[in-house]
Amino acid sequence: MNLRYSDQPGERAAPIPCPVPQGHIGQPSVTDVESAGRFRPSAPNPIETLPSFLTVLSKMRKDPLSLQTREMMEKPACEVRLLGLRAVFISDPELIRYVFARGADNYGMDPLRRALARPMIGDSLITNAGAEWKEARRVTGRYFTAEWLAKYAQIFRAVSERACADLDTSSKIELGAFIKGISFENVAEAFCSAGSEILSRVRTEDFSDAVELQLSVDPVDLMNLPRGVPRLSKLKAIQLAHICAEFGQTFVLNRIRRSAQSEPTDDLLEGFVRHWDPQRRQSKKAVRKIQDNLAGMLGAGFEMTAVTMTWTLYCLLNCPRSMANVRAELGTCDHLKRPPTEWQHALPWLTASIRETMRLYPNVPCLLRYAKCPDSVGGFEIRPGDYVVANVWAQNRNSNRWPDPEVFMPERFLRRADGGCDFQPFGVGPRACIGGRFAMIEAVVVLATVLSRFDFELVDSHNIDPVWRGTLRPSRPIRATVSSIV
Repeated sequence: MNLRYSDQPGERAAPIPCPVPQGHIGQPSVTDVESAGRFRPSAPNPIETLPSFLTVLSKMRKDPLSLQTREMMEKPACEVRLLGLRAVFISDPELIRYVFARGADNYGMDPLRRALARPMIGDSLITNAGAEWKEARRVTGRYFTAEWLAKYAQIFRAVSERACADLDTSSKIELGAFIKGISFENVAEAFCSAGSEILSRVRTEDFSDAVELQLSVDPVDLMNLPRGVPRLSKLKAIQLAHICAEFGQTFVLNRIRRSAQSEPTDDLLEGFVRHWDPQRRQSKKAVRKIQDNLAGMLGAGFEMTAVTMTWTLYCLLNCPRSMANVRAELGTCDHLKRPPTEWQHALPWLTASIRETMRLYPNVPCLLRYAKCPDSVGGFEIRPGDYVVANVWAQNRNSNRWPDPEVFMPERFLRRADGGCDFQPFGVGPRACIGGRFAMIEAVVVLATVLSRFDFELVDSHNIDPVWRGTLRPSRPIRATVSSIV
């Protein structure tokens, strides 16, 4: 039996009751935290001041998270001048809601994010603004209703069960690769009804590497030079993106042809075809629009959820008491009596563990907007062209809102499943993530299926730092041994 989850050799750690007092969401004292053997994951310490220009360029490419200053972490709003640009960093939830929701019309999507994403996903829901964005949002939103989510949940369960049946328990595995394989097939099957076809042509690692490398910042990106200027750090990303794009174009064209000849399976891709190429004429413009939006949904739906699930496993494997509570509720099998879309309600500890992981490891630690007109935010005058940065990393680690903020404590979310106004894992305002419910359902269904079948024990994978390269991912592979649960 795996001793990773045990207090004493030979026995599994017993689940512990964790009463949640009034006040903050799940507010154990420091003494409670220490006595419970809680896990405090590794994280970069804030720096006092920003380094030199060249050092900033280097750190922006390797890990922008390492440029968080103490002032950015501790103040609700602060002014920063970086690479000749003026930015106001905000970590107060009310200020973030103002800029991203109530005052959203005053701010535009930051050009850097668009420049980073466009080589891979072109003009899509993720990169567009204005009328084109509203159009893509409307078309895509039809496939994220409760009815569609119920269909997706069944796909998640079936794919997870197949992956578990195929898992080789005789050797070590890399947790991130295992989870990414499940997540990539999930979105491919859900959005295109073609998980096996896509997996046979595009390697999960290539797609993931393309996302990581393309969304990392090259010095040329910061200088806002034309797209034709070479980004030396992205040569591999360009090659991988080209491979994915070639397959994507062929895949979309084949779907359009099949759609014209027979009644196709209704899915997100078919919705794109019906909207942008209703006559099935296969024009270059229509094919490109369909391809870009499909690539954007596959990339966001696969990469971000996979990283969250990987971090959740990592935290649970380092926190035996939390893992014991998760396994105890899985052992009752109560969730199996409900549709997979409702497993969150039957598995409060697992759901809380996922939410706590998203607090500690937000997929995108900072969200940028640029001002289109004069404004005032957090006591700072905002001029057109200034940047306003929602510092999600700082907001989620504010000790005034989260007691012992650097400690993994899922019970924070047992009393308030949504985490209140201080917790916005999928953003706020009109550009909030369209797939938030999709991601939560997938994470619960996949992790419940995997943890019901296997024990894991980390191997040389402790003290892993988060690095911000596209998403907030582990700095090195998380390896573990696997044993089946009898």
